[in-house]
Amino acid sequence: MKVVWAILYDNYFVEPVQDVHYVLLGSPGDGKSALLVLFCCFLSQMHNFDIFLARHVICDAGTTSPDVVLCFRGSVVTGYPKIPRGLLPYIEFNLSESCMSTQRYLVVGDGYHQNSFITDGLNIFQSSDLLSTSGQYRLSSQDNRSLVLMSAWTRHDLGALYPTLPINIFETQYAYSGGNARDFCRQFSDLYERRMTTLQRLTPATMETLLGRYDDARCQGMDTLTSLYVKDATDRSMYTRPSMWKAIVDSKFALTELVTKADLQVYVNALHLAENAMRGGTLHGIAFGAMLHKLAWLKQLELRGGGLVVSVTDECQVMGHGASYGECIEFLKTNTRTYMYWYPAYATFPPILDSILIVDGVVYYLKTTVAETHALDWDQLREIHEAVISNATNNHRFVYGVVTPVGMSCQIAPRGTPTTGVDMWEAWAGTSGHVQRELRSLRCLHLVG
Repeated sequence: MKVVWAILYDNYFVEPVQDVHYVLLGSPGDGKSALLVLFCCFLSQMHNFDIFLARHVICDAGTTSPDVVLCFRGSVVTGYPKIPRGLLPYIEFNLSESCMSTQRYLVVGDGYHQNSFITDGLNIFQSSDLLSTSGQYRLSSQDNRSLVLMSAWTRHDLGALYPTLPINIFETQYAYSGGNARDFCRQFSDLYERRMTTLQRLTPATMETLLGRYDDARCQGMDTLTSLYVKDATDRSMYTRPSMWKAIVDSKFALTELVTKADLQVYVNALHLAENAMRGGTLHGIAFGAMLHKLAWLKQLELRGGGLVVSVTDECQVMGHGASYGECIEFLKTNTRTYMYWYPAYATFPPILDSILIVDGVVYYLKTTVAETHALDWDQLREIHEAVISNATNNHRFVYGVVTPVGMSCQIAPRGTPTTGVDMWEAWAGTSGHVQRELRSLRCLHLVG
């Protein structure tokens, strides 16, 4: 947000003044509207700009959406709520006429879709000075605007926003919201319901939205599942270069729910962005873990370490099960298979493990990590282990495996009393299957053959 503010500020006040007409883009819930209104207040109060700002208001389906108009005249702001869209040009004309003597007058729009600018009420935004809209905006060859990205929020950013939030609540909210700050601030029941509703609306025709494509009208509203990120948040130039932006699914809950439905490229995109832009961060870990679930579902996952090669074979039944910790434990007590890859369908399962692989008489408790150090809490593993051994057969061996990106080493920091009969193993993740071509952009997976 600071970078975007600086770009807009420099446009008007740093010599030589550029006076570019900017379109502020981003994902839903990333704070575009808040920044735009604050910037207009700043221009008006501190620099005597006169501004016409119209804000699109979302209403229930089937109703006519009114608009909110704010007219800034220096330190005086006049509000016009619930304005019929057809009156917008008249209000703007009257304000501009009364401001003819002013040095600076701006027309600003917030929340309007590009494909609606041809209507009479919205044609005033065809060449407006500032515009905030969704990531679906496309520049035409005749468009003299420039684009600037409001990148989605990282976990670190959200942590700075809510430093006193209890860690368990914070982790739950982030697991479901991803980089959508507005959703992060919702009550959990509301956040969960919204995520589930959108996921259930996905069809083969709208699945393309997960790859950042929103060209079909049927995709409206589906972009809440993706977040738009800049590939390097430290490079200011990338915020104005659309080729340096990427829309990805960044919610751990959504990535888990979509394992059996979404294309592999959805997971490649998320992991490629995370390992390059946020290497070693929370999103990198989420995307890496989700990729392993997807490869397991495709029967293409292979783990290598210490001379041992372990694969998810065709005999393995791959399943995500358990909507709560209790359901997961009950499942493991009664439903383990001789060949199985299981992962919790529960986004905030204790971080002691991410999946369980049973193959060739060995039970592997698998924990994926991109961190240099992993805290192994044996007490967290104990209840899970007891649930598995109550159902395991054939004199299984038990192994706790820490799975890292290829070439990376992780230091284990154990806590508590070690669980008897569980060996340790460090492995790299990879694949030797037919999906290698799609994975070539990734550095974290070991591609064999």
